[in-house]
Amino acid sequence: YVLALANTLQYQEAVIEMADLPDENIESGEVPVANYVFDHLTENAPDATFLRIALPYFATQASLPGSETRLRVAERFLALGFADMARQILDRPAIGPTDREARLVAAELAVLEGRPRNALAQLLDITGDDADALRARAFERLEEFDRARSLYDALEDSQSANEMALLERDWAFLQASEVESLAALANERVA
Repeated sequence: YVLALANTLQYQEAVIEMADLPDENIESGEVPVANYVFDHLTENAPDATFLRIALPYFATQASLPGSETRLRVAERFLALGFADMARQILDRPAIGPTDREARLVAAELAVLEGRPRNALAQLLDITGDDADALRARAFERLEEFDRARSLYDALEDSQSANEMALLERDWAFLQASEVESLAALANERVA
């Protein structure tokens, strides 16, 4: 019944009914009920509906859906500007430190919270463009513009690479810029 309510976008009713289920019913089945309801809510509900239901639930419930569902909920909170709520969800024990996606979200939170060294620690041993983009942002916050520029350049984000080169006064890099005004400025500085 609870799954049917979620399928018909009656999320508030689904959460109310879910609260009345015995714990073994919430965790049973191929996909636990709480995971199903909150996956569906996170993926399909408008922002206002998501916040109206998820904020009070995740702020007060001791038992939460599984780690993948919580990660998706935390990402949605982060996207909506609720970094504190995303942090609370990520700090709960079910999301482990080896979970790549959780570490990426935690790194993004750390960058947004002005803790770039924590972001870099979260990104240790993680590869990929998404991780490199977060590393670049962290280095930028640390004012290590040369390292940020190198990463942005490797990611083919020429605008950000040029900005970092300007901040670093890396005229040699800017001489090769496709932006004529930057190349001209660099040529002037070198001459």
